[in-house]
Amino acid sequence: MVELIILGFLFIFIGLNLYFYSKYKLSKLEERQKDKTQNAKNLIDRILRTRIEEEKKSIKRVDAQVRRYL
Repeated sequence: MVELIILGFLFIFIGLNLYFYSKYKLSKLEERQKDKTQNAKNLIDRILRTRIEEEKKSIKRVDAQVRRYL
């Protein structure tokens, strides 16, 4: 009878450990996913800013060429 009680507590202890460990791992995974999402957003912003600057330079060049011909 005592063995069953000890075995029950052991199973409860193992179950709680697995539960809290899985919650911990899930929170770490979510944190990593947020970091990856933020890195992707930063990369997209950098690419868009670069393209906008290139377009501005291109427009200025075309504008200068048009002024020369007028």
